Amino acid sequence: MSPRCNQSDHRASPPPSWPMYHRVWRRAELLDRMIGAVGIDPLGAVALDCGEAYFQARTQCLACVRAPECHELLDCAQRPAVPPSFCPNAGFFARCRIPGTARELGSSSE
Repeated sequence: MSPRCNQSDHRASPPPSWPMYHRVWRRAELLDRMIGAVGIDPLGAVALDCGEAYFQARTQCLACVRAPECHELLDCAQRPAVPPSFCPNAGFFARCRIPGTARELGSSSE
């Protein structure tokens, strides 16, 4: 007989003593916010290169030393239409906009 899983044992968020966990999620949020700000369909971005391009973009975002500037830019009332010139993922965003590689928001062919 296998032990039953107690649903109350599963936590939605880690204890506050996990600073690296929180840092990773804050950085991941920056990529998601930039995808939304520049008008790229998140599902199309994730589908590019079967997810490998998104994985690489997320990794670059996690390692980026300019995250505070990115955060500040995304918090402005007027969000950018294109990623900032310092963004290491500018190429990824450009590829997401190429017809047939990923879908842009509002440009579906239906």
